[in-house]
Amino acid sequence: MLNTSSSSPSLSPTVDKDQQRKMNVVKAVREYILDMVDTVKGVKVLLVDEVTKDIVSVVTPFSSIMQRGVFLVDLLSNENRQPLPQMRAIVFVRPTNDNAMKLKAELLNPKYQAYSVFYSNVVSQSVLEKVASCDKTELVKHVYEYFADYLALDNSIFSFNIPTTIPLLNATWDDPILARINEGLISVLLSLKKKPFIRYQKSSDLCKKIATEISDRISSNNHDNGIFDFKMDSETRFYAKPPPPPLLLIIDRRNDPVTPLLTQWTYQAMIHEAIGLHNNRITFKDKREEVVSAQHDEFFAENMYENWGDLCKAVKKVVDVYQDNHNIKENITSIEDLAKFMHNFPAFKKQQHEVEKHVSIVTELRSVVSQRRLLDISEVEQELVCGKSHSDNYNALQDLLSDDRISSKDALRLVLIYAFRYEDRKTELKNLKSLLVRRGIQNTNLIDFAIRYGGKAQRTPGLFDEQPTSISLTGFFKKVANEFKDNEVTNVFTQHKPRLYDTLETLFKGKLSTDDYPFISLTSRDTPQEVIVFIVGGITYEEASTVELFNNKARREAEESAKIKAQFGVISSLNQIDDNFKSVVLGGTTILNSNLFYKELEDYQKILTKSTEEEYLQ
Repeated sequence: MLNTSSSSPSLSPTVDKDQQRKMNVVKAVREYILDMVDTVKGVKVLLVDEVTKDIVSVVTPFSSIMQRGVFLVDLLSNENRQPLPQMRAIVFVRPTNDNAMKLKAELLNPKYQAYSVFYSNVVSQSVLEKVASCDKTELVKHVYEYFADYLALDNSIFSFNIPTTIPLLNATWDDPILARINEGLISVLLSLKKKPFIRYQKSSDLCKKIATEISDRISSNNHDNGIFDFKMDSETRFYAKPPPPPLLLIIDRRNDPVTPLLTQWTYQAMIHEAIGLHNNRITFKDKREEVVSAQHDEFFAENMYENWGDLCKAVKKVVDVYQDNHNIKENITSIEDLAKFMHNFPAFKKQQHEVEKHVSIVTELRSVVSQRRLLDISEVEQELVCGKSHSDNYNALQDLLSDDRISSKDALRLVLIYAFRYEDRKTELKNLKSLLVRRGIQNTNLIDFAIRYGGKAQRTPGLFDEQPTSISLTGFFKKVANEFKDNEVTNVFTQHKPRLYDTLETLFKGKLSTDDYPFISLTSRDTPQEVIVFIVGGITYEEASTVELFNNKARREAEESAKIKAQFGVISSLNQIDDNFKSVVLGGTTILNSNLFYKELEDYQKILTKSTEEEYLQ
């Protein structure tokens, strides 16, 4: 029996910022997971695959689903699982042939009383038939399609955890990576209940291919059992003027190859750049793991987009609060004091863990900033990207490359940034390569391949042409260096904004070029209110903070509108927020930092080199 469940987040009438989001991927996926667990009554086992394990863990801790009767969480592929014949099993897996074979093997040698199978996306008839062919005793009681085939890392951020898309740049359209991207995007749209208009970056054949296939999938809805036969929120509520249709905007990472290379100065982005953040988890050098998620960590939720200076102030403040609470513990002198302390003990322990965690993270970040001389590097980076004087930028870069205290990795990163902006300066690039060779960096050819990957020929115009006038940062950074001592509470300023910022700003003004970003199939002159941006090749946490900036601005505007309407009696309560406001969700094939992007460039170099060698041999 195939039941298609498509529960999706609905707009809450409260002013709470997370509930007020028109599109919330965490809420969408979490509702699927909790509904799945509650569907099977009593004590049960949850079987997952390597992908769905992460899909579950990033939206709800396993401790939460265990409170709903899940006795054990294990991999379907684990053949050494202990048989529990009195228990029922929930199987939550991707609808792949590989999983069909694993499930088939499970049913031929069952370890549980009964099975309810939940696929994370649309399941093909062939996969269903493979499973059904071995279920002779009808152990499978239910089969569902739940559209949760992506990692909802934050309310407005999702990823497919695809480590590389470089093979797709050779136009190998039969590559499984392309199929995974299309499947993931269909899942996102279905979980949010959106039938969007689609625009794509014209300079990217890959973006056009994805846009075309998603459009065809939506328009050929009848071949998928009518999975897009739902009414969007705008069709189920009364509006004096119906809102414009949502938009899916597909962009190529090559349109902005600079953002992944820059030093980051907001908390979440710094963690990913300096330590590494995978599925909202970090691993310290001593192999200790910590979860860093806005869903389960109040301090991180409040400070994930704060800059380094404000973050240090926030850490100092939370440490002070903890010390005050610790003093209360030390001053217990009566039974009443003890009873009060024990009442607050769980909150105290949670606070203690959060304080220790974030102090450890900030201490590690501080060490990295100092060891890599990131203040000096960031000054040059910002001028390279935003400054107007080539000679000043070139001279500053040469000076930095001559400094032995700068790591080879950071030196190459700086030259890559220079190359993306000044690719026509052949003489200067040759001199910079010579400086890199003197530092022991042999693979300077990577710079040429990087230009082929994300140079002017691959981008729409405007990455460097429309930057704001540069201001001198020398004095500012000297001031930072002087103040950046034990307290480390000064703000670190950056001029750069990701290209996504300008793209969204232009889009919401109704001025995004249809020549550079054409529609696929249906077109609309209306300015969209709901936008899903997908970047092929990966997104950065700096771009995630840009999306949060737009969403926060939209919430503020909605709240101000509600106040005005309440004053004039148009609405009866401030809880009746005007829901016709902008909402952006950002997704990508992966979450990049400079190391991961550097590896992408190396993979690109290897593929092109191999292709050239094969052509030569022929």
